[in-house]
Amino acid sequence: MKIIKIVRKNLVKGGKIQVTGIDGRNFIIDDKDIKTGDSFLFNTKENKIEKIIKMNKGSLIYIFCGSKVSTIGKLENIKILKKPFGHTRFIEYINIDNNKKEETIFDYSIVIGEEKPLITVR
Repeated sequence: MKIIKIVRKNLVKGGKIQVTGIDGRNFIIDDKDIKTGDSFLFNTKENKIEKIIKMNKGSLIYIFCGSKVSTIGKLENIKILKKPFGHTRFIEYINIDNNKKEETIFDYSIVIGEEKPLITVR
């Protein structure tokens, strides 16, 4: 089992959605409500998606890059810093180790569960 973050979403023939994972894999799915930043639990043995995990307030996130690498937290808010040449998204989260509110770049995080992690990360 593996969790894959969705980094790209396209509409293809037949009204289906094609999503690209952070690992480069492409999937055709029917769920039109899926967004970039959401994740899914992928069964590598059967080569199929087991569960879609939405990036909502209260979801568990894992920080896999930057100065806060290996941190697990509960998502509080997604902020967008608008600039003339592209926008930067930030996430605010509560660190579950020290209960402090912290912030990091959106692209540095992945959703790993709703109430508890769907896989073991430590």
